[in-house]
Formats: sequence, C-alpha cells, structure tokens
Amino acid sequence: MVPTFLGAEVYTEKDKLRKATFEEIEKKKVDYPKEALDGWVAIVQHYFLGAWLPPSGQSLPRHR
Repeated sequence: MVPTFLGAEVYTEKDKLRKATFEEIEKKKVDYPKEALDGWVAIVQHYFLGAWLPPSGQSLPRHR
C-alpha cells in the first residue's frame, strides 16, 4: 500500500502548491491564496479527484 494525500490542493504561480488535509479544513486552520488570475484548485480523496481550472486570465470565484 502506498499512502496517498487526502485533502485540498491550491496552486498559483505566486504561492506555488499549498495542501490542506480535510482535518485542517474542518478546524479552519488553513492558509491559502484567496484570489489569483492563474492556477487551480483540487480535492483529492483516495481514488477520486475533482479539479477547478478557470479559463486563462480569469479568477476562480472567491470564497466568502
């Protein structure tokens, strides 16, 4: 068995890759970029991956 990362990943050119486990997210102990015109956001859970990649030059919707 190979351990895998479970949680969220945010990538921007400025901040590079930031990872947060589901436990860190639940406890609101996560520091991640709130706005960017480049990059992506992904959620990883065992065999599944969900990713959001905005069109070039557009930002992802802001978390409120």
